[in-house]
Amino acid sequence: MTIFRGEIRLKVAVATALVSLLIVTSCGGTSDGANALDTQTNSQVMSLMPEYAPGQAILMHIEGVDSYAERSQGSEPLLKELLSMFPKVVIIDDALAQDYPSARAQIENLLIDSQAARAKLVVRKVSSSGNGGRFIRDWIGFALTDGKDFNIIDFRYFQGGDETAELLYQGLKLPIRASQKFFEGGNFTADSKGNCFLGEGGASPIRQAKFQEVDKELLALGCKTATYLPPMARNGDGLHVFVNHIDLWMRLLSDEVVAVATLDPDSLAAFKQSPIEFLAPILSVPPTQEDVDAVLNEFADLQSKLDVGAKILRQRGKTVLRIPHPVPVGGALEPFLNGVQTGKRLLLSSLPPSDQNIGARRPDVWRAINAKVLNVLDDAGFQAKFFDASPLVNGSGALHCATATLPAKLFE
Repeated sequence: MTIFRGEIRLKVAVATALVSLLIVTSCGGTSDGANALDTQTNSQVMSLMPEYAPGQAILMHIEGVDSYAERSQGSEPLLKELLSMFPKVVIIDDALAQDYPSARAQIENLLIDSQAARAKLVVRKVSSSGNGGRFIRDWIGFALTDGKDFNIIDFRYFQGGDETAELLYQGLKLPIRASQKFFEGGNFTADSKGNCFLGEGGASPIRQAKFQEVDKELLALGCKTATYLPPMARNGDGLHVFVNHIDLWMRLLSDEVVAVATLDPDSLAAFKQSPIEFLAPILSVPPTQEDVDAVLNEFADLQSKLDVGAKILRQRGKTVLRIPHPVPVGGALEPFLNGVQTGKRLLLSSLPPSDQNIGARRPDVWRAINAKVLNVLDDAGFQAKFFDASPLVNGSGALHCATATLPAKLFE
């Protein structure tokens, strides 16, 4: 496997000693030699299914559905959007959790009222004491296939979810390769050719340490190359831009094309015209010129890092689409690219105008940026639309974080 960190290229030999670092299990526990997966053979034959590949089921945890359940329209609009895009929509319901009666009732009503739901919506109950949580992307694991059979790589997740994932896979009678290394799905993506892309980490030293451990185990995921992309987060006092996982600023759209965020110049100009007005609602004290200068430096720093990320991806042979984003006045980049995709269709995450973004004071700029996003994608042959992800963003994620993909064949 070839590993890229910035401009540094390291060669790593594919050796038995490296692959054998994996702990190989089958359904129900540690397997004996006769039932164990052959990691060397499967790492060479099996490959990841990219999430944009047609034929994928979209998964949500019941807690993610519940995020929408108390809204005026409930969870039905989101589930209907997903049903219109994917061959299967799978809800993972932790049967031991009693916290989601509204979400469960709305799913049952949808199954009664909608023929599409009855044909495509699947509820998988597991009795997990660990409750995986709404951000299923980080803990569900990765599916590998040789075109016929499927295996699962299940990395540890430091916030829980491991028991829920294991029970799901056992119910599907899928072989599991369980790894004791930590990993977060929102910081990983791959194309169908075995080119894998990871975030170098975020503000958390724990995350930074984890990615140093993952190199060798990427072999078992079928990675032929591993590109570590630079962190976008910046630590500092007061306001600071925080972009943790790579799915907040980049998205593989196909084997050839990748979308990368860039800060929209019109939104920067709007901020510069009246910075005090923008900052006053989100600071506990009246903003000063020093605060303004600090935020402008943050914007410049983030744009520089986004440009570096785009450059690295071009060097890896990708066609890069720059997707305009408003400057992150509230400290977090808008989650446009943190959406879901099947083939050429995308459902992008959006937020309503608020004190945390440009839209509250310059709705004209906000609307123009949204139109630019759709135009860039349309010109490249992708059909995209926005969906309000604010119930998930309130929990520090968006549509991509709250969903995962596995082959739809597994749920037929």
